Amino acid sequence: MKANRKKKFETYFKEYYPRLCSIAYGYIPDTESCEDVVQEAFIAM
Repeated sequence: MKANRKKKFETYFKEYYPRLCSIAYGYIPDTESCEDVVQEAFIAM
């Protein structure tokens, strides 16, 4: 069960991370800060 959950998370991360970074960049014009915000959002999941 945990392996399946981890796989799903990896799939979501790979699919949505670039798009979410692009959206965040519209609000925070600093690439590193955008990546941090998106990573924190995924950690909160």
